[in-house]
Amino acid sequence: MKRFLVVFGLFVLSSLNSFGQLTDYRVFFGLTNQQPEQVVLRQWQQNRQVRYLTLNPHTLETAVSSLPPTAVRTVPWASLLQQISQTPYARALQLEQQRDYNLQDAGIERADTTERGFSLTIDLCPSSKPLTRSVFEQLIRAFEVEEKPIPVTITITGLWMESHQDDLAYLKSLVSRGDLAITWVNHSYHHRYNPACPYP
Repeated sequence: MKRFLVVFGLFVLSSLNSFGQLTDYRVFFGLTNQQPEQVVLRQWQQNRQVRYLTLNPHTLETAVSSLPPTAVRTVPWASLLQQISQTPYARALQLEQQRDYNLQDAGIERADTTERGFSLTIDLCPSSKPLTRSVFEQLIRAFEVEEKPIPVTITITGLWMESHQDDLAYLKSLVSRGDLAITWVNHSYHHRYNPACPYP
C-alpha cells in the first residue's frame, strides 16, 4: 500500500513536469483547513508556487493543489492517523500494516490461474554494483522451453544507464537474440532514495 501511494504520487508529479520545474520536493504530513478535509502527503515548489499532493481520506481521490500556507496545517503522522482513524484510508493503512512484513507481493492476493507464464520485475535503480548476468542466463535456461522471449520489466534511471553502459548493452543483446522481451520503466535520472525519510 505504501509503495502504491508513493508510486501513484510520483506518477501524478511526473505528469506535471511539462508545467514547470519541480523543486524542494519533500514528505509533508498535514491536513487542509477547507472542507472536505484532505490529507496532505507531499509538498513542493512549482513555478514559484507551493503545491501539495492531497488525498481525500473518504474517497481515496488524490489531487495536486496550490494552496496558501494558511490553508494547510502540519500534523505529525501519528496524530494525523488518529484524526482520520474512521476513514477508508486509515482502515486501508491499518490493514496493510497488519500484513506479513516478509511478504513481498505488493498486496497481490489472487492470481488468474487460467493464464500461463509469469511476470518478473527487476529494479536496478539503486544499484552501484555490476549486473549479475548469471541471473539472466539461468532465467533464460530455466524458462526458454515454455516461454521465449521471456517477459521481464526492468526499472532503471539515467544515472544507472550512464554508469552501467556494458550491462545495458548486455541486456539489449538479450532482447536482440530473442531471449528476453524487456519492458523498460523510466525512474527519472536520479530516483533519489533516502532510507531516513519514511513514507506513510
